[in-house]
Amino acid sequence: MLSGFRLLLPGNRFAGIMSELLQFVRLLLLLPLLLLAACSHKKSEIKPAPVYKAAETFDAAWQIINDTHFDTNFNGIDWNKVRQEFRPRALAANSTPELRQVLEEMLQLLGHSHLSIIPGRPTGTSLSPDTNATLPPAREQSATVEPENSAPPANESGLPPFEIRIIEDQAMVSSINRELSEEGSPIKPGWVLKEIDGTEMEGYLEELAEADMAAMKIFQQWSGVMQLLKGPPGSEINITFLDDQDRPHPLRVKRVAPEGVPFKLGNFPTLYARHEQKILQVEEGRPLGYFWFNQWTMPNANAFNEAIEEFRTLDGMIIDLRGNVGGIVGFVLGLSGHLLTNQTSLGTMKMRDNQMVFNILPRKVSARLQRVEPFSGQLAILVDPISLSASELFAGGMQAIGRARIIGEPTTGQALPAIFDRLPNGDLLYHALADYILPNDQRLESRGVTPDVIIKLTRNDLLKNKDPVLQAAVDWIAKETRSK
Repeated sequence: MLSGFRLLLPGNRFAGIMSELLQFVRLLLLLPLLLLAACSHKKSEIKPAPVYKAAETFDAAWQIINDTHFDTNFNGIDWNKVRQEFRPRALAANSTPELRQVLEEMLQLLGHSHLSIIPGRPTGTSLSPDTNATLPPAREQSATVEPENSAPPANESGLPPFEIRIIEDQAMVSSINRELSEEGSPIKPGWVLKEIDGTEMEGYLEELAEADMAAMKIFQQWSGVMQLLKGPPGSEINITFLDDQDRPHPLRVKRVAPEGVPFKLGNFPTLYARHEQKILQVEEGRPLGYFWFNQWTMPNANAFNEAIEEFRTLDGMIIDLRGNVGGIVGFVLGLSGHLLTNQTSLGTMKMRDNQMVFNILPRKVSARLQRVEPFSGQLAILVDPISLSASELFAGGMQAIGRARIIGEPTTGQALPAIFDRLPNGDLLYHALADYILPNDQRLESRGVTPDVIIKLTRNDLLKNKDPVLQAAVDWIAKETRSK
């Protein structure tokens, strides 16, 4: 995996950190993906005993940040003084949730994404008051993939059979699950969610809109609505929709089990990798490749390796990252190799004491072990405010080197390489170890990716089953192809 990296380190330090770097690269995970996974387990979480290892947990969290955070200036704050202020509060916490809140407030002082406490518990230990188990902070191991036919856990959270987006300051149905659509769903794209189990959406969305950055505000609102919609598969939820005429439709909707290939990420609940690939027929019969996927995970990486064989000789390709909340950054490097004909840097990961250049090597051997040339046709990448972290790294890098045209809405700028460490109370500390700098020397964090062509979906688009973002990509590729 490191064959595409160039390490800028003093020679006598290289061997000493290679094993750590190998572990580190395997664990470059994305905060939104992890938070969504953790939150999906919320309703079945075992409540821990009050003040479980508060002192040890606080000290471990503070020390990890002190020793590893890439910003040695700690965002201009005195980190030792922070310890003096927050440690008494941590010890005074009356419950584990209160302890987590103290730790979250401390982390927020650093002003970066990818800093969070994720509820958990030590494997094989009890959270009862008389437990004597001690689990030192330890890096989680790399992700594993479950067989496709493995059954989801009984307590895995489900969702209603439709996708949502925040459009025109409203929570809106953006698409219907395929099976529901074939059955003739009463719910249609473009319908507004007015109320969820008694929670009025208008006021709820206003409360969630805390960020100054428009894309971040949209992401916060989307995440909040998703949490209201989650629950055990088979359970029902009361939702009042507004149809195309703004007429209310109170419906009782059954949650369904997640679709896709089961994927296990450490101790988190099972994730589900999904993708869609197809050939789009456009003007003059010139076909284009289209590939959408929801996470940067092994099942989706394997799917793209197969899709590129079908797309390789086409004039153009569209990679749709809308709704892709991130994943494992190593798969960004592998996928990019299919799209570049020369060795190229997608940027630099800057850590506290060293840096790692993300050099992409062209992939000239297919998954079928045949000699091939990377795809060299026109490339469009679609993004929105739910395109996060690894998706931002890929889109921003490809834009910076001029390889792709980015179309859609600005992203949120949550793009710090990060890992998670186990805390003594069993929770996970998710924390950034590096900053990421694009090939044009710009940061992604807090800035995000600004598309070359900004197009926002509207409710009218959804009601008419139109996708102006995808159409803009098709039109651009067709125009570029005709001009050659």
